[in-house]
Amino acid sequence: MIAAVAITVLGLLLGIGIVQRTGLRVGGVIVVPLLAVYSLYTIAALPLFVLSTVIAYIGVGLIRSRTLIHGRQLLLASLGVGVTVPLVSTVVFEIWPLFDSLAEIAFIGTILPGIAAYNFHKIGTEDRLTDIAVSFGVLGGLMIFGAALVNPTLATSVSPGLTSILFTPSSDIAQFNGAVRGAVASATFLPREPTVLLLLAGLVASESAHSRWGVRTGGLIAVPLLVVLALTNVWTIPVYLGGLVVVYGAINLIHRQTLLYGRVLLSLGLVVSMLYVSVVAAVLSTVTGFLLYFTAILAGVGAYNYHMVAPAERLESAVLAAGLFSALIAVTRVLVEPTEVGALATVSSIHMAVLGGSVIGACYAMYRLEQRRRPVARHHSRGMNI
Repeated sequence: MIAAVAITVLGLLLGIGIVQRTGLRVGGVIVVPLLAVYSLYTIAALPLFVLSTVIAYIGVGLIRSRTLIHGRQLLLASLGVGVTVPLVSTVVFEIWPLFDSLAEIAFIGTILPGIAAYNFHKIGTEDRLTDIAVSFGVLGGLMIFGAALVNPTLATSVSPGLTSILFTPSSDIAQFNGAVRGAVASATFLPREPTVLLLLAGLVASESAHSRWGVRTGGLIAVPLLVVLALTNVWTIPVYLGGLVVVYGAINLIHRQTLLYGRVLLSLGLVVSMLYVSVVAAVLSTVTGFLLYFTAILAGVGAYNYHMVAPAERLESAVLAAGLFSALIAVTRVLVEPTEVGALATVSSIHMAVLGGSVIGACYAMYRLEQRRRPVARHHSRGMNI
């Protein structure tokens, strides 16, 4: 964990500097650092990412040329295409065993290619090749830094909780450098097809709330991703909530002191979430590895989105997110069996009451938001008729 956190933090800080000085997007805030961690864990992640991104880029380009969409709609199209790429790659790579080791990081096919494709489309044509070159340059530098960090000395000098991910026996770089420590992580994610359907459902629900009421629910696909993590290990829920509070407080403080916003503020929030997860990894052994790493990223993204919500609507935003999480996890639980340590492995009346209460609370929040919206809609309607 310590190596993955160090690589991610360095990548985020480099990204902030490049964005501020050059205006390049470097593939997105988190794409390059995540890909560096993935590629060190298993080198097969790199060609899979490149192929998936090319497919997503072509797909988004075709949609863009035929519909002329832009802005947020382009981001939605990119995420939608990126989420469906794994369905294609699953069929293609069933006969190619090279990518069998990617089971533990299956999210690479659902998050990164769509984000990267969106950012490559957003940047000007004259700067696109430069952006790609700089992105791969930063990626190479981060991989060299990570390879040097994963060494036998560090493997034996830090606590076991901090050596998960890149020091485990399943890590390519740990095997290559003779820096293996600990056992192979036993946590497994849900099957890919239900995960993709879950992400698409969450994407539609989150965007519907944003387009109708202007309310964010923690990110376009943050809630369904949290459902996947929770069904894998229930401890990701309290870790996420703790991170949400810590990062939200840090983001508010940074914004008040510096007036930073946008991609830079999001990156700094993710840096704080990485530091938070380092502390969690050192003291908590119930959730480790990529589960903990992904939870930290979701907490950083969720805190930033909550910060971006208008103060008068933050309560409704939190209630809607809780209701969406409850509805998605209940439906997914019917279709998919969670792991032994996953949420709802055994369903009790208390679970049903909590989930039902969250959904009812979300319905009431939607009612309140709709009541606020109607006078505004009538006002605009009268203005257009004049």
